[in-house]
Amino acid sequence: MAVLDTAAIIDLFRRPRAPVRRRAWHAVRARVSAGETMVTTRINVAELYAGVQLSHDPVAESAKVEFALGWLDVLEFNDHAAHVFGAQYSSLRRIGRLCGDMDLLIAAIAVANGHSVLTPNVRHFAGIPFVTVYPY
Repeated sequence: MAVLDTAAIIDLFRRPRAPVRRRAWHAVRARVSAGETMVTTRINVAELYAGVQLSHDPVAESAKVEFALGWLDVLEFNDHAAHVFGAQYSSLRRIGRLCGDMDLLIAAIAVANGHSVLTPNVRHFAGIPFVTVYPY
């Protein structure tokens, strides 16, 4: 399975002719062809709802989020993911390479569930231990 990062979900709903939308759909099709199922995390859902509240049209943006969540399973931050987060955080802190907490939480959930991450923001996940990132 592959965890769709927040940016990937947003890119999938951009204007039909937007190049980044085509790249996102191509990446999703490639992962599905490789036998992976697309999922997301509760952290990504929280980021999407934050974006809804910051948008110029919260009603329309909320409808897009609800539509996306209708076809994606949502992985939770459970005890196993918390342990993975702790290990990743301490490893990165020791070498002075901390990344954003939200990205680290997303990576921990992905790793705890044996999943990769699909994102256009590869640098957000660079150096996080044990996470496989598929860029587009």
